[in-house]
Amino acid sequence: MFTIAKIIIFIIVVLLVLIMFLTLTVSVSFHQRNKQIDGKVTLSLLFRLIRYTITIPSVAMDDESPSLVFKEEKSGMGMEEQKQEKLSYLEVIKDIELFQHFLEETVGFYNIVTYFLSKVRITSLSWESKIGAGDAAKTGQLSGAVWSLKGAFLGILSTKVIVTKRPKLQVDPIFQGFMFGTSFQCMLSFRIGYAIHAAIKVWRHKKRGKDLKEKLLKQRKGSDVDV
Repeated sequence: MFTIAKIIIFIIVVLLVLIMFLTLTVSVSFHQRNKQIDGKVTLSLLFRLIRYTITIPSVAMDDESPSLVFKEEKSGMGMEEQKQEKLSYLEVIKDIELFQHFLEETVGFYNIVTYFLSKVRITSLSWESKIGAGDAAKTGQLSGAVWSLKGAFLGILSTKVIVTKRPKLQVDPIFQGFMFGTSFQCMLSFRIGYAIHAAIKVWRHKKRGKDLKEKLLKQRKGSDVDV
């Protein structure tokens, strides 16, 4: 009985080690033309033998309340799911406040994220845009601004992650009318072990930050009593 338990534990440890060294590939595809939006995110493992696809939700304004309506589709691993959710501006504000509270309690969150991003490899990136402002001068100015935005984005990105292939950036000015369209495709990969390590560090630093906050509150209460 004891031998069987040791074998089971050994198998579990081996599986965990193998999972740590597995590479997760993330493919992002986003296409937008005026009001039409189409996009999806695909997660794949073991040379795409295991795949899970999330369709980027389409967004529309709700007719009954000041809310956004999200329609989302998920498929992969033998399952398909469709759902529709409403998100009010109050919920957005609440989520922002919760995230700010999370950042306050997590010591060194930026450093943890920077560490994780340094392990991410971008193997392909393409970002093409078509812009028309109805006027040649305005179209030219807007196209220049978009070029600057993309250049800044690429400059920041290249300092945070490993870019293995030269990204393809393009801006096509349309002088014959009003138009805004963009096509973004990106493929990146990282080892699951790095993501697990970063998640553990976030949990540990969040607990440390919470303990430090409670300690400072106790010290303040003690100093108030002394006064």
